[in-house]
Amino acid sequence: MIFKQQTYIAGAYERLSDDDEQEGESCSIETQNYINTQFCEVRGIEIYDHYVDDGYTGTNFDRPNFKRMLRDVENGKINLVIVKNLARFGRDYVDNGYYIEKIFDNYNVRFIAIEDDVDTLKGDNMIMPFKNIFNAMYPKEVSKSTKNALDARAKKGFYLASKAAYGYDKHPEDNHKVIPDSEPAGIINTMFNLAKNSYGYNAIARYLTKNKILTPQSYLVTKYPDYLKKKVFKPHCQWNIKTVQVILHNKIYLGHTIHGKTRSKTIRSKVKSFRPEDEWIVVENTHAPIVSQELWDAAHTNLASRRKSYITNGVHIFSGFLFCKDCGASMTFNNRDLKKAELNGEFMCGTYKRKGKDQCTTHYITYESIYNVILQNIRSKAALANESAERFMASLEKENKKLLAEKTSYLLKDLGQAKVRIDELDQIINSLFEQQALGKIPPERFDTMYASYESEQTELKVKVRAAERIQKQSADQAEKLQRFIGIIKDAVDVETLNTDILSKIVKRITVGQAVENPGTGEKQQDIHVEFAYSA
Repeated sequence: MIFKQQTYIAGAYERLSDDDEQEGESCSIETQNYINTQFCEVRGIEIYDHYVDDGYTGTNFDRPNFKRMLRDVENGKINLVIVKNLARFGRDYVDNGYYIEKIFDNYNVRFIAIEDDVDTLKGDNMIMPFKNIFNAMYPKEVSKSTKNALDARAKKGFYLASKAAYGYDKHPEDNHKVIPDSEPAGIINTMFNLAKNSYGYNAIARYLTKNKILTPQSYLVTKYPDYLKKKVFKPHCQWNIKTVQVILHNKIYLGHTIHGKTRSKTIRSKVKSFRPEDEWIVVENTHAPIVSQELWDAAHTNLASRRKSYITNGVHIFSGFLFCKDCGASMTFNNRDLKKAELNGEFMCGTYKRKGKDQCTTHYITYESIYNVILQNIRSKAALANESAERFMASLEKENKKLLAEKTSYLLKDLGQAKVRIDELDQIINSLFEQQALGKIPPERFDTMYASYESEQTELKVKVRAAERIQKQSADQAEKLQRFIGIIKDAVDVETLNTDILSKIVKRITVGQAVENPGTGEKQQDIHVEFAYSA
């Protein structure tokens, strides 16, 4: 690697994470600034700017001032990056190598890690990969030690979350204990009493919204203005089912401390996964409860009985079949009287029920109405099939071809051209490898061209496979229609519907919004039944 440019304008990068602070003053931002500045002054190197990320981990490069430094590299404002050591630059050896050996090299930017004696101008940096690997191991060890220490403290009943759960405040004299916060504690008690008195999750959410009770996050933002730093948030009273469920199932309100519900898979991962309940650390009676065990048991007995009653009275036979015509959401069912054996409720759009009229309309229809419409549809099809199987078969084929054409015309249109282009791309890619092997194409140019051609070919192959599957489906359709006719014929005398009948005959049902006819004043509602033979 040869750098012809002799005049350097440096970007001094300095970083410190919370874990690094235990190393003492030698790693402080001030120390890094001093070492970088002295190094440049002695050698007559101008420092364009100091890029400081204080409080940011080295396990990834999602850091504001590192990104700012990269922009200055790309814009030609600096041609030298200088750090105290490789660990200050980053602790991921793969990404370290990518930025130093790929990005900086592409922009002809020199890199110096002072204490590790790494200087890309010298060309010989055999020690750098090993240093990067050692630096990558450090946060893993710290993370493991930290988790073990936290688990040990959790088993002693320490409250370890940075902020108290809704309904509690941190103890003024002990940050690892919580005490009830009277206002939200009263709301939580009300929620449990509502659950005890036959309210379900959705009914509780509606009650809280109607009574203009601030949601947990809204309450915390109102009470602690800096609760959500650097985020714009408008407090509101729109409760949802999930929030109610989380509160009603959180045993912290019984006075217990729970730790380890979630855990990230790796130190770099920001995504947390839920752990099985038997892996949680639960310490009972660590703080004052907000609800008694008796109230908790009564509330959960009722919530469980509501689920049992719903199942006992039959999860409606249209479960998995019924969808909103406009937004595509599943239709939700509400049984008017759980004490009656028969289902006598109504359906409405799931989006409307969860998010309100701003997102979709009701698409309201009674269970009885949809039941009768579907039963009549099935009987009509069965009558046609028994009257003339040949004519019925012909009408189904015509209808199915139309549906298939609507769904797949864009895929089949250029199938031949796509196959030709895939073959052309095979030849282009092979030629590209040959030219790269002969040194006719620079590595960076090869990477760009190969990625482009490979992406185009992959996309075309996906489209071709999809189109070929559709062609096969079309070829198999005659046999599928024959099977459907055999099934539908037997339904001519069906008087009651059940899940077994629907699963054999019906594929999907969409329900439109009822619209009033201006001429007659009657309401009309579009209900479309997609049968099991459909493409």
